[in-house]
Amino acid sequence: MILQFDYSTIYHNLMENSITLHILMDDDFSLSKKRAAKYLFGVDSMLAYTNKDYERLVGDPGLRKQVKLPKDKLGLCTSLALETNGTIWAGSKLSSDRGAARRFATVAGGRAALAAPPCAAPRCECRAAALSCRPCAARDPLELSFWNSDDIDELIDMAMDPPTLQSFS
Repeated sequence: MILQFDYSTIYHNLMENSITLHILMDDDFSLSKKRAAKYLFGVDSMLAYTNKDYERLVGDPGLRKQVKLPKDKLGLCTSLALETNGTIWAGSKLSSDRGAARRFATVAGGRAALAAPPCAAPRCECRAAALSCRPCAARDPLELSFWNSDDIDELIDMAMDPPTLQSFS
Protein backbone atom coordinates (compact mmCIF):
# COMPACT_ATOMS: atom_id res chain seq x y z
CA MET A 1 0.00 0.00 0.00
CA ILE A 2 1.38 3.40 -0.95
CA LEU A 3 0.43 6.33 1.25
CA GLN A 4 0.07 9.66 -0.43
CA PHE A 5 0.00 12.88 1.50
CA ASP A 6 -1.51 16.09 0.27
CA TYR A 7 1.01 18.84 0.99
CA SER A 8 -1.67 21.52 1.33
CA THR A 9 -3.63 19.45 3.88
CA ILE A 10 -0.53 18.79 5.98
CA TYR A 11 0.54 22.44 5.76
CA HIS A 12 -2.95 23.59 6.75
CA ASN A 13 -3.00 21.23 9.77
CA LEU A 14 0.44 22.36 10.91
CA MET A 15 -0.44 26.04 10.62
CA GLU A 16 -3.95 25.67 12.10
CA ASN A 17 -2.56 23.93 15.17
CA SER A 18 0.51 26.20 15.51
CA ILE A 19 2.89 23.27 15.09
CA THR A 20 6.56 23.96 14.42
CA LEU A 21 8.41 21.22 12.56
CA HIS A 22 12.07 20.62 13.46
CA ILE A 23 14.03 18.01 11.49
CA LEU A 24 17.08 16.09 12.70
CA MET A 25 18.52 14.59 9.52
CA ASP A 26 21.14 11.86 9.30
CA ASP A 27 23.62 13.76 7.12
CA ASP A 28 25.56 17.00 7.05
CA PHE A 29 24.70 19.99 4.88
CA SER A 30 26.32 20.63 1.50
CA LEU A 31 28.49 23.72 1.21
CA SER A 32 31.13 24.73 -1.28
CA LYS A 33 33.55 25.35 1.58
CA LYS A 34 34.19 22.03 3.35
CA ARG A 35 35.60 23.79 6.41
CA ALA A 36 32.41 25.80 6.94
CA ALA A 37 30.30 22.64 6.61
CA LYS A 38 32.25 21.07 9.47
CA TYR A 39 30.94 23.70 11.90
CA LEU A 40 27.40 24.07 10.51
CA PHE A 41 24.82 22.65 12.91
CA GLY A 42 21.51 23.67 11.36
CA VAL A 43 19.41 26.21 9.50
CA ASP A 44 16.05 27.90 9.61
CA SER A 45 14.48 30.04 6.89
CA MET A 46 16.77 33.03 7.58
CA LEU A 47 19.82 31.93 9.57
CA ALA A 48 22.48 29.25 9.79
CA TYR A 49 23.59 28.05 13.23
CA THR A 50 27.14 26.96 13.99
CA ASN A 51 29.29 26.17 17.01
CA LYS A 52 29.74 29.97 17.36
CA ASP A 53 26.12 30.13 18.57
CA TYR A 54 26.94 28.03 21.64
CA GLU A 55 27.58 31.02 23.91
CA ARG A 56 24.97 33.34 22.39
CA LEU A 57 22.38 32.25 19.84
CA VAL A 58 22.65 34.75 16.98
CA GLY A 59 22.80 32.84 13.68
CA ASP A 60 24.54 33.76 10.44
CA PRO A 61 22.45 35.08 7.51
CA GLY A 62 25.46 35.09 5.12
CA LEU A 63 26.24 31.43 5.73
CA ARG A 64 22.54 30.55 5.41
CA LYS A 65 22.56 31.82 1.82
CA GLN A 66 25.37 29.37 0.99
CA VAL A 67 23.61 26.29 2.35
CA LYS A 68 22.15 23.88 -0.18
CA LEU A 69 19.00 22.43 1.34
CA PRO A 70 18.71 18.63 1.19
CA LYS A 71 15.37 18.54 -0.68
CA ASP A 72 16.37 15.33 -2.45
CA LYS A 73 16.65 13.57 0.95
CA LEU A 74 13.90 15.28 2.91
CA GLY A 75 11.40 16.10 0.17
CA LEU A 76 8.51 18.33 1.20
CA CYS A 77 9.58 18.15 4.84
CA THR A 78 12.22 20.78 4.09
CA SER A 79 9.59 23.31 3.02
CA LEU A 80 7.24 22.36 5.85
CA ALA A 81 9.95 22.88 8.47
CA LEU A 82 11.01 26.26 7.14
CA GLU A 83 7.46 27.54 6.60
CA THR A 84 6.42 26.66 10.16
CA ASN A 85 9.33 28.58 11.76
CA GLY A 86 11.12 25.27 12.25
CA THR A 87 14.67 24.14 11.63
CA ILE A 88 16.73 21.46 9.93
CA TRP A 89 19.67 20.04 11.91
CA ALA A 90 22.67 17.92 10.93
CA GLY A 91 22.11 15.03 13.33
CA SER A 92 25.50 13.56 12.47
CA LYS A 93 26.97 16.19 14.82
CA LEU A 94 25.62 14.18 17.75
CA SER A 95 28.05 11.39 16.94
CA SER A 96 31.02 13.76 17.15
CA ASP A 97 33.17 14.07 20.24
CA ARG A 98 31.42 14.85 23.51
CA GLY A 99 32.18 18.59 23.46
CA ALA A 100 30.89 19.05 19.93
CA ALA A 101 27.76 17.02 20.72
CA ARG A 102 27.11 19.20 23.76
CA ARG A 103 27.53 22.42 21.76
CA PHE A 104 25.21 21.04 19.06
CA ALA A 105 22.53 20.05 21.59
CA THR A 106 22.70 23.45 23.29
CA VAL A 107 22.36 25.37 20.02
CA ALA A 108 19.54 23.14 18.69
CA GLY A 109 17.69 23.29 22.01
CA GLY A 110 18.05 27.05 22.24
CA ARG A 111 16.67 27.55 18.73
CA ALA A 112 13.78 25.16 19.35
CA ALA A 113 12.94 27.08 22.54
CA LEU A 114 12.74 30.32 20.55
CA ALA A 115 10.07 28.78 18.30
CA ALA A 116 7.99 27.53 21.24
CA PRO A 117 4.94 29.57 22.18
CA PRO A 118 5.15 31.28 25.56
CA CYS A 119 3.50 29.41 28.38
CA ALA A 120 0.45 30.83 30.13
CA ALA A 121 1.07 29.46 33.60
CA PRO A 122 3.89 30.38 35.96
CA ARG A 123 6.98 28.21 35.97
CA CYS A 124 7.59 26.40 39.25
CA GLU A 125 10.36 24.24 40.67
CA CYS A 126 11.42 22.91 44.05
CA ARG A 127 14.28 24.78 45.69
CA ALA A 128 15.50 24.10 49.23
CA ALA A 129 12.32 22.16 50.14
CA ALA A 130 10.09 25.01 48.96
CA LEU A 131 8.13 25.66 45.78
CA SER A 132 9.53 28.60 43.85
CA CYS A 133 7.38 30.04 41.02
CA ARG A 134 7.93 32.83 38.53
CA PRO A 135 6.10 34.03 35.43
CA CYS A 136 7.20 32.61 32.09
CA ALA A 137 8.03 36.04 30.70
CA ALA A 138 10.93 36.28 33.16
CA ARG A 139 12.69 33.17 31.85
CA ASP A 140 15.61 33.11 29.47
CA PRO A 141 14.92 30.75 26.51
CA LEU A 142 18.39 29.23 26.87
CA GLU A 143 18.05 28.59 30.60
CA LEU A 144 17.96 24.98 31.72
CA SER A 145 16.85 25.59 35.31
CA PHE A 146 15.75 22.00 35.97
CA TRP A 147 19.08 20.54 34.82
CA ASN A 148 22.52 21.25 36.17
CA SER A 149 25.75 20.81 34.22
CA ASP A 150 26.41 17.34 35.65
CA ASP A 151 22.94 16.15 34.60
CA ILE A 152 23.49 17.38 31.04
CA ASP A 153 26.93 15.72 30.87
CA GLU A 154 25.41 12.44 32.06
CA LEU A 155 22.63 12.61 29.43
CA ILE A 156 25.17 13.24 26.67
CA ASP A 157 27.32 10.34 27.90
CA MET A 158 24.29 8.05 27.89
CA ALA A 159 23.34 9.13 24.37
CA MET A 160 26.85 8.54 23.01
CA ASP A 161 27.50 5.17 24.67
CA PRO A 162 25.93 2.05 23.19
CA PRO A 163 23.35 0.45 25.47
CA THR A 164 24.39 -2.54 27.53
CA LEU A 165 21.91 -5.37 27.72
CA GLN A 166 21.71 -7.60 30.74
CA SER A 167 22.31 -11.29 30.11
CA PHE A 168 19.79 -13.69 31.59
CA SER A 169 21.73 -16.91 31.00
